[in-house]
Amino acid sequence: MIKKSLFLVSFAFWGAGVYAQEEVQAQPANDFLNSIGMNSAISARGETITETMKCADYLGFRWIRSGKPDGIQVRMVHLKNMYEKYGVRFNYLMSANGDQLDAYLESAKELIETVSPDAFLGFEGCNEPNNWGIKYQGEYGAGKYGNESAGPHSYKPLARYMRDLYAKAKADPILKNYPVWSSTDTGAAWENVGLHFLEIPEDAEGVDPEFPAGTKYADYACCHNYFSGVSARTNNQTWRASDPCGTTGNTLYANFGVTWRDKYKGYSNEELMNLPRVCTETGTTIDGLQVTEEYQGLTYLSCYLAQFKRGWKYTAMYILRDRTDEGGNQTFGFYSGDYKPRLAAHYLHNMTTILDDDRSIENPGTLAYTISPLPETTHDLLLQKNDGTMMLVIWSEKYARGSQPDEVTVTFGETMKKINVYNPAQYETNDPQIGERPVQTYENVSSIPLSMLDHPYIIEINPVETSVAETPTQDQTLFSCLNNPVSDVLSVKIGQPLSELAIFDLAGKCVLHWNNMQEGYHDLDVTAIRQGSYIVRATSQNETVESLYFIKQQ
Repeated sequence: MIKKSLFLVSFAFWGAGVYAQEEVQAQPANDFLNSIGMNSAISARGETITETMKCADYLGFRWIRSGKPDGIQVRMVHLKNMYEKYGVRFNYLMSANGDQLDAYLESAKELIETVSPDAFLGFEGCNEPNNWGIKYQGEYGAGKYGNESAGPHSYKPLARYMRDLYAKAKADPILKNYPVWSSTDTGAAWENVGLHFLEIPEDAEGVDPEFPAGTKYADYACCHNYFSGVSARTNNQTWRASDPCGTTGNTLYANFGVTWRDKYKGYSNEELMNLPRVCTETGTTIDGLQVTEEYQGLTYLSCYLAQFKRGWKYTAMYILRDRTDEGGNQTFGFYSGDYKPRLAAHYLHNMTTILDDDRSIENPGTLAYTISPLPETTHDLLLQKNDGTMMLVIWSEKYARGSQPDEVTVTFGETMKKINVYNPAQYETNDPQIGERPVQTYENVSSIPLSMLDHPYIIEINPVETSVAETPTQDQTLFSCLNNPVSDVLSVKIGQPLSELAIFDLAGKCVLHWNNMQEGYHDLDVTAIRQGSYIVRATSQNETVESLYFIKQQ
């Protein structure tokens, strides 16, 4: 669930530094949350808009892999309701019927213009064309299409389709600002038309001359790097599947490095590490033996974390709710066919609730810490909320049967006033909120122990306590900021005499302060501080303290 920002806060200071640790750069917690997506037909294929919206409310996912609304019997009003109530965004999976290309482009413009420019993520090329094929300009391409016999059909119709999609989208004054994602399973091509590149380079080897250097297909590489393809119950299962240069499974490397079928050479490992990439399908079925409901829930958490940590901008799990209209795809879902939530749903709800944020901090800070010892199955992701709170996620992927936990110590570069440790992989029917509460709280410590096995811990460091007065009056409120964001002048209204007004950066360092300020309006010179996020703290003469969060812009 996306919640409104709260700006009235009390700020917790960080203690004096006592350890010399390496500074780690944080990423916005909101960016990670925005990466979490789902495959869903929304209100078709047995799914209903009412239940889909309930799922969005509970799980906190931020986007849906979708298709053109009238093409999947989903009305535009459903997308509008999803976006306006829960902030859910959408990409468009292009039709295998190339004759619908222009209709898809127009439908995207309708979404942008009638719902919001923010509601549309971009276009995705054809879905697994090696399996499902395409028909474009009267010619069948790649795999089977509809009731046609299976290929091998030429890959040229697919290449022409992606080339034309890209050109038409970028020629449109509205659509040009949105990315095109590649078709999936490009590594399956049995004809070298250069689909293993986003843009065919000058030194590409053996590409059909119909598609010369400079031909543009996409802005992002799109993969279905299912972690289940790595094999179940193996350590680092989702970590290996998300490896841009990994050779096990349907990885980025197998589709854009050296293609898995005919070994066409694409990007180097160094280039793959920086290649813009998204995942529109991954997940696992439950078989009751190797893959239990518990194991599925754990791997779904680690998959989202590993994908984001290793550079995937968006990841959509397959699937939100079990398919009831096709065989073989049951038990993938966070929900069963009758919308009964599985443990995966409860675990994801816990994680998104703990990390809840609705705006990406503009200038994330750094945090000094080490993990010792650091097993190869233990991974970390440092996030920061827009109120400044650091959220360190540490997870382990010791999934092999019989594995024993690793005892590790997280040591920080300074003494922390307060640390809350959460384990989101918990759920009890008689205590549904257990996974939302800390399992341990520490005060004035510089290190904490963790037992790492097969689930994540979320470590909340010096949490910024938030509160909002329902109807503040001048008597209740010490001060208010009149311009936020601010430039070089911060205008404030002071409701009671103050002994001090001070500005702190998000690490707790005082950067400006004023003493003995009286009631009324004041314009404060803040040219001495840099662009970024800060906390203003007011202390009244009777030692009452209030704080406000603000952003300074250039």
